[in-house]
Amino acid sequence: MSKTKTEPASTDLVITVAPRTSSPAPEPAQIGFRDTVFTS
Repeated sequence: MSKTKTEPASTDLVITVAPRTSSPAPEPAQIGFRDTVFTS
């Protein structure tokens, strides 16, 4: 069970870090979207 939980977590982290480092444009877009959700 521990392995299954760590596996998806690692993949999620890589996917989130990969696009951020590859495309700095979506970074501000995601921040704004999160800011709007948190503000609302």
